[in-house]
Amino acid sequence: MTSESSQLKALMLGACTLALFGAACEARDCDEGDREGVCLVSLDTWHGEVEEFTGPYEDGKNVVVDSGNGDITVRVTNRDDIYARFEPFVQRAHDICDGQEDTGDGRCEAIDDDLADLELIFEEEDGHYLIQAQRHDAVGTLGADILVELPRSFSGRLSVDQGLGDVDIESVGDAAAIVVENDLGDCSIDTGAASEIDVRCDGETDVSIGEITSGDRVRQIYKEEGDLGDMVVRFPTTDAPFNVRAVSAGGPVVFSPENLSSVGCEASSSDPRSVRISCNDATEEDPTYDVLSKESLVDVAVMF
Repeated sequence: MTSESSQLKALMLGACTLALFGAACEARDCDEGDREGVCLVSLDTWHGEVEEFTGPYEDGKNVVVDSGNGDITVRVTNRDDIYARFEPFVQRAHDICDGQEDTGDGRCEAIDDDLADLELIFEEEDGHYLIQAQRHDAVGTLGADILVELPRSFSGRLSVDQGLGDVDIESVGDAAAIVVENDLGDCSIDTGAASEIDVRCDGETDVSIGEITSGDRVRQIYKEEGDLGDMVVRFPTTDAPFNVRAVSAGGPVVFSPENLSSVGCEASSSDPRSVRISCNDATEEDPTYDVLSKESLVDVAVMF
């Protein structure tokens, strides 16, 4: 293939990858007469074998969930251990298995080879857990949906590092920290009683602050320039004093109810795109939650 064709293929494959938050097509070489070119082929999804892991939990242990592709769900249950469930998948050209022997569940050797490039990791080191779907020299559409269940006694740091896919974190009770980095996908997060919050999600972002706790740790929900998806942060009904600093690079910050005094809060601002809200007679010594967007296409809302 010529250098020009190679560049075209790379550009078209990139466009496929961006479509619908995932690869909607696959680029391949094709010939039309004496001309070389690139064809776009629609994808099908093949699933690998589901794998499950469990491990004991002791108070204070941290959990890291790391995945390049696939949805991540974390929730607290009545179990007393840690549970992780991986559902591997890969998206490839719909006709990749044509003419190949069926190896089971509609797969073929080419798909099995792709799925074999995914390493599923559930390991404890220094008292902490790593739950990871790691790709090795694999196609970009290889990944796994991951479900993690934690005991109600979970009191460590929960860190989620996600490349492509949605993140859904249900209330995690007494977690010390919630740290989420999501490069492309929607986020729905309940922070529970975490006193440290650090969330960046390039997609629709809906964060519920489960409880206002004391301390001066980082409490930020933010978007960098180029991160899309609107951002809503919800605060609980409480008598605890706290502050909110909301900044929007686009339109004015929206807050609800409009009559903040009805929920014990008041706003001070000379710029509707940069608003400071104090609740329950909060001072600068009380916790401050930063809700920040550097992207002009993002709408920012805070709810009380």
